Amino acid sequence: MTAASLRTSACSFYLPFMHAEYLGHQERYVALCGPLYGETLKHALVHRDIIARFGHFPHRNPAFERMTTSEEQAFLDLGGVAG
Repeated sequence: MTAASLRTSACSFYLPFMHAEYLGHQERYVALCGPLYGETLKHALVHRDIIARFGHFPHRNPAFERMTTSEEQAFLDLGGVAG
């Protein structure tokens, strides 16, 4: 197994941290993957910043029957996670 594939496998193993709606888990994912894989760090920081800002992922509001605030809607209108 190459070093690159080991890094990819490690970050895949840590994905539940990135998809969690708890800031502590987001911070852990940044800490775990940042040194391993540069592009993954970019995505980890984006996800972490969303949780820091809203406390959850606004695009999940309908699934969890949560109300969407005007700030969340503006974020989603700009592309949300992809924006």
